[in-house]
Amino acid sequence: MLLREARRLSVDPTFTEIVAIRQLLNSTLRSVACGAVMTPEAFQAELQGIRSSKHKAAAEVMQQYAATEAGQ
Repeated sequence: MLLREARRLSVDPTFTEIVAIRQLLNSTLRSVACGAVMTPEAFQAELQGIRSSKHKAAAEVMQQYAATEAGQ
């Protein structure tokens, strides 16, 4: 699904939300894997950061997939 969406010209809201979920999983799993306990305040701060950066992150992921596809 990611490759199909990356081939599109515009960033789809579904793709953006998938990237946001990936960001959230990466950040929370990193904390758990390192033995840290994420406080509710830290979790809220992480969510806010993702909300503000998810569109840019989705565009960057789309560019990465498009570049990989073009190189094949």
